[in-house]
Amino acid sequence: MRTTKMLALVFVVLMAGAACQTMTGRTAGQWTEDKATTARVKTALGATKVTTLTRVDVDTVEGVVYLRGKVESDDVKRRAGDVAASVVGRRVVNDLIVDRGLASEPARDTTPAASPTTR
Repeated sequence: MRTTKMLALVFVVLMAGAACQTMTGRTAGQWTEDKATTARVKTALGATKVTTLTRVDVDTVEGVVYLRGKVESDDVKRRAGDVAASVVGRRVVNDLIVDRGLASEPARDTTPAASPTTR
């Protein structure tokens, strides 16, 4: 009886893992690595002194880093791409848009507001 329960548990775990991969196209390990890469790139961008980099959205999918958002100049766009590439050493898709009007605006915080935790 114990063997049957153990086999059933293993089957359920394997099916759940396969379902997760099917829904996102990535394994749990790939998803975790992508999230860690995104965090490293965001940290490196945050360490730069360019205020408009707070407007940059970073996402990583299957090891490829995507930069989206608006920056004030071509130089800032290039720097953001260079910083991301230096962190990951892999492909970076720099889809940042240069908006020269941002130079006169104060940077805004784009981090989502903390949501209340439920218990």
